[in-house]
Amino acid sequence: RRDIEAVEPHLAIQLPPGGPHEGIEDVYEHIRTAIATGKALRCQYESIERSLKGDAAEPEPPFRFEPYVLYFCQRAWYSIGYHAGRGQRRCLKLNRFTRIEQTDESYRIPEDFSLTEHLGNAWRMIRGEPAWDVELHFDACFAETIADTQWHRTQQIEYLPDDSILFRCHVDGLDEILWWVLSMGPHCVVRQPTELARRVQQAAREMLQRYGATGSQSSDAQAAE
Repeated sequence: RRDIEAVEPHLAIQLPPGGPHEGIEDVYEHIRTAIATGKALRCQYESIERSLKGDAAEPEPPFRFEPYVLYFCQRAWYSIGYHAGRGQRRCLKLNRFTRIEQTDESYRIPEDFSLTEHLGNAWRMIRGEPAWDVELHFDACFAETIADTQWHRTQQIEYLPDDSILFRCHVDGLDEILWWVLSMGPHCVVRQPTELARRVQQAAREMLQRYGATGSQSSDAQAAE
């Protein structure tokens, strides 16, 4: 205890920015209790699809939810379980529950359920289809930073003579890894698959159009002054 007390003021852990946890304590507690007691929940949930439609969208109906696991990933809490309204296992974000209550209806978590198997080779947490072999080239500026981190359980690193690297992995779906590649800017080039390269090119083209228009407007404004 003395050793910890001496060191503790000099230790710090800073997680990536995340959403506020205020307001989800009740949801977290209901899901935790459901898992512990084996009693299903009665819920309502605001999906991303409904949020995009705005006030014109019909409220989503209540549904029975059988949570299997509470799961913190990246910046938020999620629960994976059986969504009776959809008839399948779903991953639900805690801050999107609009109503949640305990029921007396019993359920059992499948003995063969595994979070690792459920996620498969998703880049983070959204398991897409089909599976892809990905090869990315990182220049020497980013090579060491990329190689020093375990980004994915299937990753392999090949060091090249010019201090750049080839990053290879096998992922289920491209939606998540697309945004990671884009975050690396010009320091990353997609070697394969062609579909991922096409998506990066399309996103870059759309960004250029946005910034090109803004840049023209700024230039015109400066010229007018």
